Amino acid sequence: MRLFLFVFFFSFYFVYSQNDLDQIVAIVGDEVILSSDIKNNAEELSEKEDMTCNVYKDIVFQKILIHQAKLDSIEVSENEIISEVNKRIDYFVSMSGSIKNVENYFNKSIDDIKQQLFFQLKDQFLIQRMQYSITDKINVSPSDVISFYNNIPRDSLPLINGSIEFAQIVMSPDVNNQEDSVIRSKLNEYKKRLENGDDFSLLAALYSEDMETSSKGGSFGFLERDEIIPEFKKFVYAMDKGEISNIIKSNKGYHIVKLNDRSGEKLELSHILLRPKYNSEDIAILKSKLDSIKYHIEIDSLTFGKAAFLYSEDISKNNNGLVLNNKTGSTYHTFQDVPYLDLIKMSNGQISEVKNIYDNYNNIVSMKILQVVSKVEEHTLDVEKDYIQLYEIVLSQKKNEELIEWIKMKEKDIFIKVNNNLGCENILSL
Repeated sequence: MRLFLFVFFFSFYFVYSQNDLDQIVAIVGDEVILSSDIKNNAEELSEKEDMTCNVYKDIVFQKILIHQAKLDSIEVSENEIISEVNKRIDYFVSMSGSIKNVENYFNKSIDDIKQQLFFQLKDQFLIQRMQYSITDKINVSPSDVISFYNNIPRDSLPLINGSIEFAQIVMSPDVNNQEDSVIRSKLNEYKKRLENGDDFSLLAALYSEDMETSSKGGSFGFLERDEIIPEFKKFVYAMDKGEISNIIKSNKGYHIVKLNDRSGEKLELSHILLRPKYNSEDIAILKSKLDSIKYHIEIDSLTFGKAAFLYSEDISKNNNGLVLNNKTGSTYHTFQDVPYLDLIKMSNGQISEVKNIYDNYNNIVSMKILQVVSKVEEHTLDVEKDYIQLYEIVLSQKKNEELIEWIKMKEKDIFIKVNNNLGCENILSL
């Protein structure tokens, strides 16, 4: 059985100019497929292997989903597409250094890039929502998981990497009065210059210490409410378009913030950030605090999770300090992905020594302690230890099977015309 995977190719290729000799190679309902769609996708997927026919087949199936989504009046709001477009543009800019570099790379204006992205992402949202409507009622029982596991030949069971679950408490030194005064004086000076007509983007590029946004004139782009720095929220939603805030202090440093635009709850913000510089006394005081917290946890007068909630400055404080794996969304990290190798050698419940966190200029900006919550050594796939992973595999397979049956049914009802100009046979076979 063909593994039915919809792969979305929404990276860089889509903005290249289409060849003047581009051909329509398939029609699905009201949707057309161009030869460039297939060739660009295939090149993006693999440089070594010719994936043209596999990609051709997947795009036909995607177009079936899009066509049906439109018939079913599945909606995608313009605001959510624009928000995603802005995130993609922000990513391109962060990778290339400036909007001008992005335009040069694609040989298109930023407005043309945004327009093409808009339609590509609209299709992506439609595909995802149509897939969800087809498969959202799929369930997996424990017996399904056990049956799947039992059908794997014992000599074919894979080796599973060791993994570890750990928590952290992150704290920054207190800012001494002198440093607080110096930073506030600088930001008040910048604000006065802005009120006198200086350009916010220029000052952010010159003075902001946020490495991610300074190259973009301090711009975050459009942000959802839950993406906005928590300390900003009580100020920025009350601001007018073009207004610049007073100084806002967060765990990242000191900011002045400009509201560039708003779209409902989404705000387009820019900021200038100055980070405090800590002296040796500030750092020593913080280390003493963390050593004290560690001591009280070890004598059982305080749990690590409670201490994280009370003292940590990281968002993980709301989940007992547990650190999420950004790749998987779970709290488990393979041994290869663990940021501190000494954690692998530690036992469950053990707490690390205080660790320094440095900025890009090798200055200590915060400190942390970590606790090993649970650890699983490298092992052969096991239904008890790896139940969650097995569950996800079985769920994915069942969804895949449901999609295949749905596609087979819809192929009879939807007008589909394909040709084999690209040398591909049996495009509609599953």
